[in-house]
Amino acid sequence: MADSLSVSFQYTKEDILNVAIESLGFDIAKCWLILITAVIFFCLGVYFLWIKLYIAAIILIFAAILFVPIYIFIAYLNLSTALKVLTDCVYTIEKKQLIAGSNLGFQYFDLKDIDRVVLTKPVIFIYVTKKNAYFIPIRAFNSEEKANKFITELQYGIETAKKEAAEIENL
Repeated sequence: MADSLSVSFQYTKEDILNVAIESLGFDIAKCWLILITAVIFFCLGVYFLWIKLYIAAIILIFAAILFVPIYIFIAYLNLSTALKVLTDCVYTIEKKQLIAGSNLGFQYFDLKDIDRVVLTKPVIFIYVTKKNAYFIPIRAFNSEEKANKFITELQYGIETAKKEAAEIENL
């Protein structure tokens, strides 16, 4: 593993939207639930239209059509509110630890304690616990090679640190 490997960037609105969409986790169960809810809203809207409750019908049909975009927009607003204070971010892999820095300060994580790394097309998620993750937009790297090197070094460092910790524990 290299002595030190860093990436620095600023979050953009596009990064926040990508993370909002990626973190919603549109698995099959959620997709079916959203689809069923939208169909129910639409059917109720048609029923209200049939019994001449026009305002309720328009609201329900409108909600059925915009259910997914509204869902994404709310997630975006929640995430952008949480990240609006962040400006410059720096992530460094150094001496068996990940250093996450921003204008709010630095946090240090032993690589053995990092839960997992998930790569999506626009974003790298670094889960420091089962549910909490830092994210780095792929665009932060100057090239695909640098992004792949950072990811490879991070995953290798995590695996190595966990193996070493397990060996020490077994002694």
